[in-house]
Amino acid sequence: GRGGWSSLRREECRAKGGAPGFKVAILGAAGGIGQPLSLLLKMNPLVSLLHLYDVVNSPGVTADVSHMDTSAV
Repeated sequence: GRGGWSSLRREECRAKGGAPGFKVAILGAAGGIGQPLSLLLKMNPLVSLLHLYDVVNSPGVTADVSHMDTSAV
C-alpha cells in the first residue's frame, strides 16, 4: 500500500478537470464540534474549499475561519 492518508498529496485529490484539493462542507458549524472542526479543516492543506452551514447564524465561526491565512477558500 501507500502507507495510508499521510501519503496523499493535494495534487492527487482532484475531480476530473478540477482544482486540486477536497471540497468540504461542515453541517452544524456553530456547534461545539463544528467550530473546532472548521478551524482544523481550514488548516488542512488537502482542503481547497470549505463551506460552513448551520440552522443558526454563525458569524463568529465565519470570522475566525476567514482570518486564517491558508490556501482554502
